[in-house]
Amino acid sequence: MRTLIILSVCFLSLSLSLFCNAEPHNSRTFVNASQLTQHQTMCWYDDKRYSEGALISVKTFTLLCSAKNPNQTNGALMWLKLNEQGKVIYPNRPKKITVK
Repeated sequence: MRTLIILSVCFLSLSLSLFCNAEPHNSRTFVNASQLTQHQTMCWYDDKRYSEGALISVKTFTLLCSAKNPNQTNGALMWLKLNEQGKVIYPNRPKKITVK
């Protein structure tokens, strides 16, 4: 009985030592689609997070991580294009539909 216990402890310690020396694997972070519809406090580009005010150059234009709505200071963020003078170009909003 003593021999069986000693063998089982040796086997257990050997198997645990093999798991401790395992190499870490590279993992990618995927964005959940439900997170995209919620308020974001950061902008994403090329699997990297950017905070408000970040500037990146994409081909021939510059993008700014800024508030989605200019009158909200704590709202969602999105990438906005800058013109040649460095002013933000907000996307055109659709006209409101009124039903009588």
